[in-house]
Amino acid sequence: MRRPIRANLEGPGQDSFLDTLTNTVGILIILVIVTGLRVKNFRAEVADGPVSNPAIASLDEERTRLQKLSGEVIERMKLVDQLRKETAVWQLQRAEQARLVALAEKEIDSRRAALDTDAQAVFDLQNQVHLAREELADLDRQRAALAGVEPEPIVIESYPTPLSRPADGKEVHIQLREGRVAVIPLDELIAEFKADAQKRMGRVLDFPELTETVGPQGGFRLRYTIERREITPEMGMGRVGVYAELRRWTLIPVSSELGEPVDQALARDSQFRQALARFHPRRTAVTLWTYEDSFETFRRLRKDLYEQGFLVAARPMPLDMPIGGSPGGTRSAVQ
Repeated sequence: MRRPIRANLEGPGQDSFLDTLTNTVGILIILVIVTGLRVKNFRAEVADGPVSNPAIASLDEERTRLQKLSGEVIERMKLVDQLRKETAVWQLQRAEQARLVALAEKEIDSRRAALDTDAQAVFDLQNQVHLAREELADLDRQRAALAGVEPEPIVIESYPTPLSRPADGKEVHIQLREGRVAVIPLDELIAEFKADAQKRMGRVLDFPELTETVGPQGGFRLRYTIERREITPEMGMGRVGVYAELRRWTLIPVSSELGEPVDQALARDSQFRQALARFHPRRTAVTLWTYEDSFETFRRLRKDLYEQGFLVAARPMPLDMPIGGSPGGTRSAVQ
């Protein structure tokens, strides 16, 4: 059972108001005394010399003002006395209310203590029943609100069993970044790299390594590094020689807005559709180089590629890492 809220018996400050009023009355009394002294002095001056008509008129004005101030002082003193009486009555009433509140609290505590264990259990059970009824009413309202709403069907998308194998044959590379789909002409860039490296073979044999850039093609440049390797003799057989070997290659986008937004890429006549139209779905793997800001784009594109019959490989990429590879790297794993 909730305890009654203790009434706030404190009222506004009457004492402060009475003090202020008393100070005002005191000031008026001082003014009366000062005025009386001035009148007395004025009479003494008049007794010592002749009195002019203006002086008599001034004396009459002072006497009138003194009488007026005396009347105001008497009225204020009556008001102060009345307020003191009312304050005393109000304080008695406040004390009586406090006594009644204390008696009521004591009675409530006595009744609560008189309840036995069974009565307390009944009270708790009644409270639980009340809460349960409120919850039931809330559920009924929710059921009524949902009665006319048709539930949305749950669509379960099925993809091939996630058993991967290395991609062989044709492979298409696509960059997914900032929600955009960009087809990477990797085969063309590799071919250009081989031709450029062949031209520079003489320099490679003279220096430990060589780094050059080819392109751009399709919005990408390819930076490659080839290094010189020496052929060591074995048991005096053959002669010592050198050859060039690729160490790594890296793609450099020429713009941060390459390719098409995913909605445009999935349209019928997009650059993405045209690039895939050159390959047979069952014989081609599509590698999606997916940056961490484009996983939703990856899911939409993967679904579309599966529906067309392509094999799909995923290459998650941190935002600060460029696309690249090396002879010691791994091939894409398709599903």
